[in-house]
Amino acid sequence: GLVLRVMWTSGIRAYFLVDISIYLVFYGSWVFLVDWTCASTAPTPRKEQVYILSLLALVIALNSFFGAKELLQSDYFRRRNHLYDIWNIVDFFSLIMVYAYCLNVALKGAGAGSVVMGVVTTLLLTVKLLAYLRGFDHTGWLIAVLMQNFYDVRGFVIVLCSILFGFAVSLRLLLGDVEGECNVELDGVELMQDCDIDPYGSLPRSILSAFELTILGAYDQEIFAKSRETILTTIVFVLAVTVVLVVALNALIAVLSDSYSRVQENAIANRRKERASLIVEYLSLLPRRQRRQIEENTRYFHALLEADADGDLLVKHDDWKGGLNMLRKDLADLTEESEEMVQRSLDSLNNQFQKEMDTLRHEIRTTLSTMSQDIKEIKRLQNEGGIMLKGKNVSKAVNVVRSIGRHGEALFHMGDSSANSGDGADG
Repeated sequence: GLVLRVMWTSGIRAYFLVDISIYLVFYGSWVFLVDWTCASTAPTPRKEQVYILSLLALVIALNSFFGAKELLQSDYFRRRNHLYDIWNIVDFFSLIMVYAYCLNVALKGAGAGSVVMGVVTTLLLTVKLLAYLRGFDHTGWLIAVLMQNFYDVRGFVIVLCSILFGFAVSLRLLLGDVEGECNVELDGVELMQDCDIDPYGSLPRSILSAFELTILGAYDQEIFAKSRETILTTIVFVLAVTVVLVVALNALIAVLSDSYSRVQENAIANRRKERASLIVEYLSLLPRRQRRQIEENTRYFHALLEADADGDLLVKHDDWKGGLNMLRKDLADLTEESEEMVQRSLDSLNNQFQKEMDTLRHEIRTTLSTMSQDIKEIKRLQNEGGIMLKGKNVSKAVNVVRSIGRHGEALFHMGDSSANSGDGADG
């Protein structure tokens, strides 16, 4: 982030500000051009031809400027991955559409410009304006949010369109023969009947009416009463509103919220990514000597950053990652810390238990070894002629002791085997 900031302020930002200023002039000129020359918006008293021609020449000149910029960025279309970026695709098609509309106006004259071409070109130029907003701190992350939202809802849009199409066809079958509402108005001395277009008279109008019904919640209750199948129409209406307006749109809000949270989780990285893409674009436009000068000036630099007592860098206020994600991160840290504490406690108890078991094994071995030696000595004395205690033979007692000795030896060997198995488990 620090490297990008230094490179941005070392000269790239000046080119960016000049570029966006020229584009704002171009965008404003285009708005006036289509407003004066489009067939649907051209003023009744025509603008003077010199004004329209001047504006047309300015739009063509500025569009040629951005076309030359596009050629330099693509290295005269030698870079194969140039059109892989959505912003470059928008730039390419906007250039073509501006030239096409200007040619249309030049051939047909002012006031006869194509409405379709004007609308499409205006939308493309508006998207291109959004691409310039990536260079500002307060708008760059918002552009990243919008891009991620569009990417995440692509599957949802397909599902929603399928549902809308199904309800549109169903409502057309139920309400296709219902005429629009008619009103009688008095125009001077004559009565005029003003009738609305049949909302479900054709498939395109049915799709639009279904969209207004399910998404916007706009409908005319009297139309449903005129249906031949009133009950079935009511059931389909309730299903459409419930499935789309209640269930689907709430699911869409959940998807967009999750998308926003994921973008906010990496807000700094997304902002730097947009800034880095702009830096690469403008570096490709600069002369090689000036590009080398910027690279040389930004090769080494010193930075003074604020840190706490432990030497850790302090996070700025604009590095907020979102309350939900910060809470999730804190919970993950607490869980990890708790798991480490529990593991350390278990390891400590295990070590203490092993030490106590080793001490117990050592005492048992010592006791059994002493008993074995005593029993061997008693056996030796008995084999030499028996053991006399106050003139009495105590051979039975010796046999009992020998039995105890055999059990002791068995216990001794059992202790050895358990010790060995315990050592193997520790290993």
